[in-house]
Amino acid sequence: MNNPTSFDNNAPILPVWEQGVFLAERREGFHRFRLYELDGNYVEVIQHSHFNVVLRVASFRDPKHLDPYLDAISLDGLLGC
Repeated sequence: MNNPTSFDNNAPILPVWEQGVFLAERREGFHRFRLYELDGNYVEVIQHSHFNVVLRVASFRDPKHLDPYLDAISLDGLLGC
């Protein structure tokens, strides 16, 4: 599927924090976007940083949705810097 899939607002997202692998974080205004990998899927959790509430959870496999995170990924460790 090419479009991110939004989960039901009532769906538990605890497995993302317990079993997911944290990959990156970015901010836009009052929104914090956290990217995880879980069971072969990317999961994006969007939170309001001021109110600390989850606004949206989306799952996707298409790597084109990773573009906004590319600036946050450091290659220093891979390059030995």
